[in-house]
Amino acid sequence: MLTFLTLLLGIVSGPRLVALSAGANTAEVELLLDGERVGFRQAPPWEFVVDFGDAPAPHHLDAIARNTRGAEIGRIRQRVNFPRLATEAALTLLPGQGGVGRAARLTWESSVGARPDKVTVSFDGESLAAPDPERIDLPTFVPERLHFLRAILDFRSGASATAEITFGGRHHDNTERELTAFPVRVAGGKLPPPEAMKGWFFADGESMQVVAVEEGDATVVFVSDADGPPAFRRMRGVLPGGTGFFKGTPRVQTLLAYGHIIAGKETLFKVFDVVARNPGAGLLAALEDAGGVTDGPCPTFADAVVAAGVFASRDSHPRAVVLVLTGNPDASVQSAKAARSYLADLGVPLVVWLAGPAAPVAALEWGGGVPVKTRAALRAAVKSLDATLQEQRIVWIEGLTLPQSVSLGSSAPSGIEIAR
Repeated sequence: MLTFLTLLLGIVSGPRLVALSAGANTAEVELLLDGERVGFRQAPPWEFVVDFGDAPAPHHLDAIARNTRGAEIGRIRQRVNFPRLATEAALTLLPGQGGVGRAARLTWESSVGARPDKVTVSFDGESLAAPDPERIDLPTFVPERLHFLRAILDFRSGASATAEITFGGRHHDNTERELTAFPVRVAGGKLPPPEAMKGWFFADGESMQVVAVEEGDATVVFVSDADGPPAFRRMRGVLPGGTGFFKGTPRVQTLLAYGHIIAGKETLFKVFDVVARNPGAGLLAALEDAGGVTDGPCPTFADAVVAAGVFASRDSHPRAVVLVLTGNPDASVQSAKAARSYLADLGVPLVVWLAGPAAPVAALEWGGGVPVKTRAALRAAVKSLDATLQEQRIVWIEGLTLPQSVSLGSSAPSGIEIAR
């Protein structure tokens, strides 16, 4: 059995020692980073030094074991710098033939709750009743066509998990578990059916098959420095209350992230769901009270932005991270450039708001920002953010692909771009 002894949790960059365990009949182990060989050994210990680059980025780390005849006897993959969830779920198509009377089963493992408070299921983008998650009755479908089944689990703690499978079409009744989701921005927010998007998206030079398009709820994570809350308290009453302020989405999760990342180790960060605890307060009140829900200020803005990007991307929803600067110095391990690059690779748009007199200078490393020092400016900034969320759609393609490797093909029409 081939097993990773080194679990690369959190945000990883630079050289790292990677150790594996392999069976007694293993004659060689090859290590691949994003498809390129980075290590090869023909005897234990099966240890390698892997350089993950100066800046964090999503990676696939693959290990292949072979015997003395050169035959492959084991292969495993570890996803590096991807969101890790406290709750994981899986869908399984139950045995059967054809497209009539079929059912699926939803299972999950969670460290935050025994059972979810809510399970939302969709079939080919349409809502599907699922009173019993252990047997989800599917509508009659055409086996020769590709179908997409998705389940979203919400827990009382605020944690959530998603599970997806495709079946039918060229796979017939076999499930295809390896899928990749990424956000696109499209003028008007409208995309055609998946079968009409042939040749729109490529990864590593290969055309990718679109299996589903979703709108869904949005996640907006705010990162604010120590002086952010006082800046917003001066604008009390500028914004209407309620979590539904963002009119473009049915449910926006407005969160505050305070991050601290230790280089080469697990990401440590806190995310406070302020609005959910006080649903009548609205966005501005959440930002006003940011200093009251943490043990201290957040002097590591770039680290917090990285943490916020991980959180925003974990459920494959439309998303954005908003960094609120007032001009305070940043003591982050990561640079602003590295944080921006990482969010772009994950497909998480970054918006920078300037809420203090020294903020424009602080924002130079972030590529500039939008002033929000007046009521009118803040209203305009929120309206722009809302428009960004309204235009986002989540596209699902077959295959487990690095999100930064996805690009638009020549067949894609104008007015569409991959959200970065």
